Amino acid sequence: MRKVYCPVNGWDCPYWQKDGSCTIDDPINECDDFGFFWDEDDEYWEEVEE
Repeated sequence: MRKVYCPVNGWDCPYWQKDGSCTIDDPINECDDFGFFWDEDDEYWEEVEE
């Protein structure tokens, strides 16, 4: 499972979780703030065991 963290800690965003993660399926293309900090070919996620 991949976990994506919000680079701007957008606590007012409905996709932001209290642990700082982002629940948008494709944040690069669906969130302008996220796309500002990351490029499409960057590894912007963390592999997490379930």
